[in-house]
Amino acid sequence: MPEVTQTFTSHTVTKSGASPNVPARPDNHGQFAALVLHGSGRLVSPKEAAERLGIKRSTVYTLCAKGELPHVRVGSLLRIDLDAFLAMQRAQRERRRH
Repeated sequence: MPEVTQTFTSHTVTKSGASPNVPARPDNHGQFAALVLHGSGRLVSPKEAAERLGIKRSTVYTLCAKGELPHVRVGSLLRIDLDAFLAMQRAQRERRRH
């Protein structure tokens, strides 16, 4: 029986890069359980947040890094609580009116 050879390709798995400008363990790291357990709304990706807000994705990362956009990390993923952000924006507009 002839010997059969097969090609084997090995890829090294490296640690994925973190989101730019957003620390891997932000100050609000304890809020994840609260967001999930209290049903704050749907957490969205930076891409979806940028699309819904009409801004660049890099601006989403900047707002998260500044603490102006409520977010949590789920593993290596950044998730934004867009409903909470929009509610804060509405409340600020209301306060300015009065």
